[in-house]
Amino acid sequence: MGGFEPGSARGIMLVTTDVDADCARLTEAGTPVQGPDELPWGRMASFTDPDGNGLMLLTEAHQ
Repeated sequence: MGGFEPGSARGIMLVTTDVDADCARLTEAGTPVQGPDELPWGRMASFTDPDGNGLMLLTEAHQ
């Protein structure tokens, strides 16, 4: 998917097996992270990349 201006992308979802560990690594690297929060579909956190794009991390809930 091309054609985006830097900082204009929102809601890019990255699925991970351990959102808590990934949030800890991002925080240690100096990236502010919101969450993770417990939601019906799993644990999710959000952060912004250096260009200002909005990304989300998700660990899906197991049924």
